[in-house]
Amino acid sequence: SYAGSDGLRNKLYNCLIVSNTADNGAGACQGYNTLVNCTVVGNSSSNAPGIYGDIAATNCIILSNTINGVESNYNLTGAGILSYCLTSPDPTGQAYDGGGNQTGDPLFKSPDTGDYHLTAGSPGVNAGTNQAWMAGFVDLDGQPRVDNVVRRVDTGCYEWMPAISIFNIR
Repeated sequence: SYAGSDGLRNKLYNCLIVSNTADNGAGACQGYNTLVNCTVVGNSSSNAPGIYGDIAATNCIILSNTINGVESNYNLTGAGILSYCLTSPDPTGQAYDGGGNQTGDPLFKSPDTGDYHLTAGSPGVNAGTNQAWMAGFVDLDGQPRVDNVVRRVDTGCYEWMPAISIFNIR
């Protein structure tokens, strides 16, 4: 993962933000203005959603976050925008809709045991938008951020990797 600041905007790349609790404060990501390929799930607060404020989120999974037990994934202000994110409710047609967003079950491998890898058939597989910085970079597991076959980034902090069988033919 990468967290940094360029002096103007704080950024999170390839991060897993899960199961945080905040009282009298914002949800999981206040203070960061850019989230790219992050998975923000299962966070709870007494007064703010999973992400809140002037945030540009791209290729993120933002689901199952709550305010006082009620699902609340985002509340964007200012120049806040969601692009190519898997979230709920559907941001399509809203002022903060940057396009490419979708809803649905991300089909995590085993969220009950903390495994937020995508599985085959997940709507997050090959659903992101490639960005120039991704060439040569890796996901949270150290896998190439953009695969060599489809060449399209997934949403969330992990790239889905299909099972590969190797056969020796003699």
